[in-house]
Amino acid sequence: MIERILQDTQPDFSAFPPDNPIVGRICAYYKAYGAGYDFCKFYIGEHCIIMRYEGELLIYADKDADCDELSFFVQAQGNCAITVNEESHRIFEESRGYAAQKLYRMSRRCDGGKSDCSGEFTVEYSAVGEVIKDSFGLCGGAYDGWYADICHRVRHGISRISVIKKSSRIAAVCVIMYQSGGEGFLSDICVNSEYRGQGLGREILGAVENLCGADRLSLVCKEENIGFYRRCGFEIAGTLYKSENIQIK
Repeated sequence: MIERILQDTQPDFSAFPPDNPIVGRICAYYKAYGAGYDFCKFYIGEHCIIMRYEGELLIYADKDADCDELSFFVQAQGNCAITVNEESHRIFEESRGYAAQKLYRMSRRCDGGKSDCSGEFTVEYSAVGEVIKDSFGLCGGAYDGWYADICHRVRHGISRISVIKKSSRIAAVCVIMYQSGGEGFLSDICVNSEYRGQGLGREILGAVENLCGADRLSLVCKEENIGFYRRCGFEIAGTLYKSENIQIK
């Protein structure tokens, strides 16, 4: 049975692989938010772990998960974006006609901080936010949600914002969403439009490697970005699937 994790419970996440990006993100958000917020809810079953953050569901399920139970759960959530691991996708696709965009987990081993790229950590949220807005087209409620979330995660020591500056201006950004088991999982990788075409995308990744001291860096990207990350030393290490406004039949 899938049950909501409540404040007075002690969830055991050890049955789920920590190196899976969905499991990693759920665990990181649980550390940051706990079980006391309605906008960020956590659920656990014998063969699955789920987070609902605002209008997005993240689901990790293993091969023994009950497809009917998962489908009923998603139905009860109403329209929402949904991101699942490969096994969950197979369950939904084969039994419920679920269709989704394929995403790729990219990963690379670190070289022990030998990169000559330099960067720094920052809590200049507003300045970073301007680069994020320009790069990803965030505005209105979407931007406000991003801003509140990143501030909270950084304050609670779950995430860190790394930047490269040029003439005291933020030129490139990369967020270390969380670190677990020697792996740093990255998000929000972007370059200020004023500085594009100067190799700063590759440089910020090298700077993050030096700053975080992880053994491995990982991220999730769309198919059209695979080439860039391969040129930066990353290789495909798995797949995820995401759909917007899904309705399970």
